[in-house]
Amino acid sequence: MLKKILTTAIFLFLLAGCGGGSGGDEIVRWEEPPDQERSLNIAGIDNSNSGVRDDIEAYIIKNYSNQQQKNALLQFAKVVQDSLSVDTANATAVQAIDERDSRALHCIFYTFGSDTKSASTAWRKIRSLSTNTITRLTAYIKFNSAIDGTTSILPEENTCDSIDTQTLNPTKGTVIAFFNGILNTKQDAKDALEHLKNFYGKTDTVSYELVYNDSHDFYSNAIEIFKARLGNSGQYELYFDILNDGSWYSNFLNAAIAWLNDVSGKISNDLAILLQNPPTTISSGHQARINYWLNNSKKVVFLAHSHGNLFADAAYNNNRAYSASLKVVHLAPVSVETNGAHVLAFEDGVINALYKETDAAKPEATHHIPPYLLRLAGANGKRDTLGHGFVEIYINTTHLWGGLSSGVRERINEAISSI
Repeated sequence: MLKKILTTAIFLFLLAGCGGGSGGDEIVRWEEPPDQERSLNIAGIDNSNSGVRDDIEAYIIKNYSNQQQKNALLQFAKVVQDSLSVDTANATAVQAIDERDSRALHCIFYTFGSDTKSASTAWRKIRSLSTNTITRLTAYIKFNSAIDGTTSILPEENTCDSIDTQTLNPTKGTVIAFFNGILNTKQDAKDALEHLKNFYGKTDTVSYELVYNDSHDFYSNAIEIFKARLGNSGQYELYFDILNDGSWYSNFLNAAIAWLNDVSGKISNDLAILLQNPPTTISSGHQARINYWLNNSKKVVFLAHSHGNLFADAAYNNNRAYSASLKVVHLAPVSVETNGAHVLAFEDGVINALYKETDAAKPEATHHIPPYLLRLAGANGKRDTLGHGFVEIYINTTHLWGGLSSGVRERINEAISSI
């Protein structure tokens, strides 16, 4: 059913946005630097000894005139480059890169200021260029799996390497802990956390942290689907663009639709399996961070999206003794069993498809959202065909009709005020 929904939505959007389609299975190539380097070597060519591949460095210098933004993107590109070659069995080395990544990603948002859409677009472009071969893409996915079960603090001040101020802000009196949904690498989830802070607000009392859960080998399996459908182009930088960056529709036709059909089946299957066998424990890293919050008298709100709700439920059940200072807000919950107030769009295609052909009780929908062709892009510049995305749908303040984002804000306010 999810395949049918996705295919229908894709065709409608192609007809509306592209003036129809074209026949055949040929792929329209993505615009790219003409000298993009695709050697078998993960590190690639770095004659400048900057720690960034020469072609990526040239791309940044050519396309960004603001020196602070240029420096921020080079800082981020170096971290991504280092993540491709790190020994993923070395937990200390992996954690060090993850912390550098948090600083670099936040530095990008810091230098782009209120233009969060451009910040999201910029870092995703660098990630795509950095993972433009099967070897590099596979290495990136392996690193992402290695940081499953970890947490990250969202910085508030300047974390750019070119500035002396590089300390993360201490955790404040109230912690909003975000449990990410499916189809999120940790960088995607950190990006969502940046947008959450801009949505709910930067205050003197609230800090934001990420409780990251990987998508259970989804990305690795999807690479095989990608290779079968689109791999002949050799453009592996398209992987994330097609999968969840929202720019595939201007570049692909039949081949992209076939690939997305395969991937959508994988999404539905993964969610169904997780729903049938929900996690009962959380990682030691997650529990250690939660212990820190609760043992230091913090107010804690678990804000969970999509399959992240199942991990938030497990974390809540493990810490029920602290229920007076711990609340849960569920967004797009995949299960009717919740531990707090929830918000769910009637038109959430992922949740609807999950329960379409089952007798299981579906979570009660709370708000409507506009039909797809009337939806505006979220703060990250992306639109969501299935009505399920965290930034694109649930905290998208441009969708005034239906009051979904207002409902999310109200549930968070209620949770904090009840502690």
